[in-house]
Amino acid sequence: MKTNGKIWPFVRSSLAGAFFVLILTDFFGWIRFGKAFRLLQFAPSLLNSLALALPAAIVISLIVFLLTFIFGRVYCSVICPLGILQDIVLSVKALFRRKKRGPYHYYDTRTLKRAVFFFVAVLFCFGVATPLVMLLPSSNFFTILSNVFVQGTYQVAQLFGCSLDIKSVDPAPGVFITSIFTLFILIAMTLWKGRLYCNTLCPVGAVLSLPAAFSLFRIQLNQDQCVSCGMCEHVCKAGCIDAKNKVVRNENCVMCGNCLSACARDAIKLVLTKKSAAPKAEQHCDLSRRRFIAGIGGAAVGAGLGLAMSKLGVSRKEADAAKEEPSMPPGAMNRARFNAKCVGCGLCISKCTGNVLRAASLQYGLAGFMQPYMNYDSGFCAFGCSRCNNLCPTGALVPLKRDRKQSTRIGLAHFIPDNCVAYTAEQDCGACGEHCPVGAIVMVDYKSTRIPQINDKLCIGCGACQHICPGINQAKREPAIRVSGVLEQITVEKPVEVEAKTLKSEEDFPF
Repeated sequence: MKTNGKIWPFVRSSLAGAFFVLILTDFFGWIRFGKAFRLLQFAPSLLNSLALALPAAIVISLIVFLLTFIFGRVYCSVICPLGILQDIVLSVKALFRRKKRGPYHYYDTRTLKRAVFFFVAVLFCFGVATPLVMLLPSSNFFTILSNVFVQGTYQVAQLFGCSLDIKSVDPAPGVFITSIFTLFILIAMTLWKGRLYCNTLCPVGAVLSLPAAFSLFRIQLNQDQCVSCGMCEHVCKAGCIDAKNKVVRNENCVMCGNCLSACARDAIKLVLTKKSAAPKAEQHCDLSRRRFIAGIGGAAVGAGLGLAMSKLGVSRKEADAAKEEPSMPPGAMNRARFNAKCVGCGLCISKCTGNVLRAASLQYGLAGFMQPYMNYDSGFCAFGCSRCNNLCPTGALVPLKRDRKQSTRIGLAHFIPDNCVAYTAEQDCGACGEHCPVGAIVMVDYKSTRIPQINDKLCIGCGACQHICPGINQAKREPAIRVSGVLEQITVEKPVEVEAKTLKSEEDFPF
């Protein structure tokens, strides 16, 4: 039994555990490590590099590529939170396994992996980010963490009357069901074939498999000592060891090291290889007609579906678009850009101090599924907060300084007289005007009371007015002021003194 066969798995597991704790610590805000720490997730860093040429993202992307070229896909088993979550599931499974022999077998997933990657890439090029949202490990992990574990803990605490410092994200039914379904599928795939997700559906795994195939350090079988007993293959959760043909598919290997201590003949090792050291069976160029056709077919299907989903995402009538448009988080700039760049990781939702951000179900159409939008019934955009756009890992939300954020229009308020208690019942209110942070709402005389008047030039659409408005029917939650989103976020005028006007009669009512 080899010494390095025990050392590497221990070192890897320790690093993975420490990193997982740091991720949770940063997510819950116990200790804040900043945006650079979040960019350690490869997918957001790569997207930031391509979209914004952010120096930190470029450096981190290159570091991950270099790390993979040297040590193989250690990122997948040490840094990726979804990969670590799968390892936790497998560790729990091992506690209940009676057989000493491992449950895994070799499976060749290269065709499926390439087809899925081309499918997702083509859709993303057409501006449809939904498949990427559903498959990216960072997006899936934080979505599951927010919508399942955090929300579940919050609901259990409420059920037993416990007071915990946990904020409910209150996901929409469709979002919650999707998150539960994603977790179920992930656990099912993990229990069935270990890291099957990583080598079939994961876009990050597909990208990192390229440098991993030529890594300097790799797991290698000694052709002379190996007797094809299959012990290493049965403990390989990535399914990358073909014991029969004495081949290790290093492009699929996540460098967990389980195989190193499984071989009694010392026939499998972690070695520094030369270009000619790889087995011939692993060096051949795998470009068979079937695989080529599968890849092209996946791309073609992706292109067609991408166009179809794009149409579904913007199929609403142009005349009603302004009223039905959801409000995007500050820093989104415009609808097309935001929908194309956001991967729905949920970080902004979890950090929202105003409790207004929610994951979209169909608010943006199918193309914007799981992307954040403003739900003013649950909260409002805090005037002095700019957390969301300063922690976005993909650049979908442009970082805004506080003064610019406070003058950026993310929506526009509209007055609905029939829902106003002052207008319909002549009851004094004025809550909307008192809570407007930019002075866009002034109260004007109307009959025996005062009603709100909105200055469109000053309104930024923060939603404080809608959130505080009691409305004429509080049970149905129908506020007298509703905020609709804008397709383009612009800078509004600075507040000025607005002189209240007196309305002589209902016929003079200007709204």
